[in-house]
Amino acid sequence: MVLYFIRLKMEEKLWITSWQQECRNNLAHGIKKLKRFGDVWRELGKLLLENEKSRLDRENMERLVRDLISTERDLGESYQVCDDEYLDDRYREDLEMQINEIVKELKKCKWLDKELAKMLIEAWCSWFLRNIELFIWLDKEIAEKLVEYRRSNIVVENLDKFEWLNHKELVEKLIEHWDDYVLIKNLDKFERLDHKELVEKLIEHWKCHALVRYLDKFERLDHKEFAKKLIEHWEGGVLIDNLSKFKWLNHKEIMGKLIEYWDWIYCYRLWKNLGKFDWWLPKNVAEKLIDYLEDWEGIKCVWENLDKFEWLDKEIAEKLIGSWFDEALAKNLDKFEWLDKEIAEKLIKGSYREYVVAYPEKFWLEKED
Repeated sequence: MVLYFIRLKMEEKLWITSWQQECRNNLAHGIKKLKRFGDVWRELGKLLLENEKSRLDRENMERLVRDLISTERDLGESYQVCDDEYLDDRYREDLEMQINEIVKELKKCKWLDKELAKMLIEAWCSWFLRNIELFIWLDKEIAEKLVEYRRSNIVVENLDKFEWLNHKELVEKLIEHWDDYVLIKNLDKFERLDHKELVEKLIEHWKCHALVRYLDKFERLDHKEFAKKLIEHWEGGVLIDNLSKFKWLNHKEIMGKLIEYWDWIYCYRLWKNLGKFDWWLPKNVAEKLIDYLEDWEGIKCVWENLDKFEWLDKEIAEKLIGSWFDEALAKNLDKFEWLDKEIAEKLIKGSYREYVVAYPEKFWLEKED
């Protein structure tokens, strides 16, 4: 049945082609009769023949495009219905053969234009995306249509194919349609862009992940100012994860800014990335890690990175002792300040007397004590 259907379609194509030829023959015969009336009538006849040929070719192209769209749709639907696997495979093979025949005919056409391209895009036809070089007179309208139908990568990869294309307007369209990765990955293909203005627009539209991933593509970008803008737009987590990509940052200032715009998710990001900070972190960072993470995880995070903090005091020490990290405290007493006799007694009870004796000034103890 399927083979019969394909044969019928091929006969229909041949019948249409022969009908077109018959029309041309009749018109040519009429033109020969006009020759006796002189050169003017002869030229008019040639023009009529050429116009008729163009019209028939156009009709043939539109018919081929409609056939391609419907056959691709049938092929797609065949993968959703699998009543009989063997028959289903044969049906798909027949459809693929039919598509190949249509494509051969389309490739012979010389004037595949924007109207045919629009038909294929609106029908989600993948053949156009793979053969965009066969089309002529593509312009801004087709580019915007491709972006609208989530095919922006085709536009960016073939920018020179589209006439009257304003790169700045295209960039705005890409950002509006959440195609920031396509835009930034191919940033060098766009002309006359203000990178600073583009960065601000991307941050405003919450496109920070792609922005930081391809940070090296942006020219004359002030990393310090950019880092502050990320934090102010509550994207500090992206900054923490990619801290090594930023140049000339004062890590102490950045940490102060993070505390000013603190978000609980920063705790998990800091836990994984504390080693990237090349400056001592203030005590309130340790407190936030302990408070926002589950108690034991937060204290373990602080304990594993004690050398990253400054001005740790009695409050942090009590949390370490209460979570059985008193050994960590005893071995790192040089990193703590403002401890007292109460902390000393707890360490002595935990068999860490020698450490207390080594740092009596930390506990405000006299020799007699």
